[in-house]
Amino acid sequence: MIFDKWTNRVEPSEHDKTQSLFPSLDSPFFSAFLSILLTSLLGAFFFYLTVHVSKVYGWALFVYSPLALAFFSSMLYSYNTSRSLSSCMKIAFGSIGFILVLLLLWKMEGIICIAMASPIIALLGFFGAWLGHKFQRGGRRQKHSMLMSIALLNPLLTGVERQCQLQPPVQTVRSTVVINAPPNQVWKALTRQMIYGKHEGFLFKAGITYPTSAEIVGVDNHRFLKVNLPNSEVYAPITRYIPQQTLEFSFAQTPEPMKEMSPYKDIHPPHLRGYFNVRKGVFNLRPMPGNRTELSGTTLYQYEIWPVEYWKLWTSFILDRMHLKVLQVVKENVERKRG
Repeated sequence: MIFDKWTNRVEPSEHDKTQSLFPSLDSPFFSAFLSILLTSLLGAFFFYLTVHVSKVYGWALFVYSPLALAFFSSMLYSYNTSRSLSSCMKIAFGSIGFILVLLLLWKMEGIICIAMASPIIALLGFFGAWLGHKFQRGGRRQKHSMLMSIALLNPLLTGVERQCQLQPPVQTVRSTVVINAPPNQVWKALTRQMIYGKHEGFLFKAGITYPTSAEIVGVDNHRFLKVNLPNSEVYAPITRYIPQQTLEFSFAQTPEPMKEMSPYKDIHPPHLRGYFNVRKGVFNLRPMPGNRTELSGTTLYQYEIWPVEYWKLWTSFILDRMHLKVLQVVKENVERKRG
């Protein structure tokens, strides 16, 4: 009785009382259990195929999979008996939630990336569950064909994405501050060792990589920007050095963008290596009236994870917060020395 109330079961119509392929699915408890179990196994297969076999973080993973899995669980739950929309939603989100828990327990993903992907997963999951509910009154042969098609379409889409070898666009994030000092004083502060300290904000505390200090060093007659990170350091070759105007540097290899939160001590999902690539960073100084200087920090990067427009929102937000921390430290140091 409790479970019937929770799932808001709708009495079957005469159309639903025909002979069933899975007679036990008339039971709300068994149909819910089987729907979540089969959807979770299918979801784990989707993830392993796209990430660990094809090595593609793309449309098949972040768009098709949550939509298809929610549709699959909702339709399977209402395979024999008509169900209410609210109960289909609960089963769909229960299935997706269980899949995410499995990814954590099997060391396939960490908490930060799951949290970042949650908005798009939730939106598409909602739409998928709604579609599954709308199609529940179709014939069982039609339902069976659609369930099989959902399972087979993911490998096809993943294969197409891998063969297409999509190249992500170069994204640009620019942040600025205005400093009450002339460019020569700002330049002196910028090119000396700067201690940035810890960055505030949940994502940085959770494990997003950020610079703790930076200084220009010489190695074999070449200038490098030595950037210290919480758990490592990186030497970025300086490619443009125009005093009081521009300091530009590049990265031969981008360090891991985060240390994933996980129930386990240390995990390294594939997307931490080679998917996020910083092409270059630039500091620009622009004189302003009143003996002031506009100092800007710009990062050019590529992120080989799709949909680009969705992931750009997260990346641009994080880089902007990182820029502003660095620029604010420079501003405070310069203005404090001016008194």
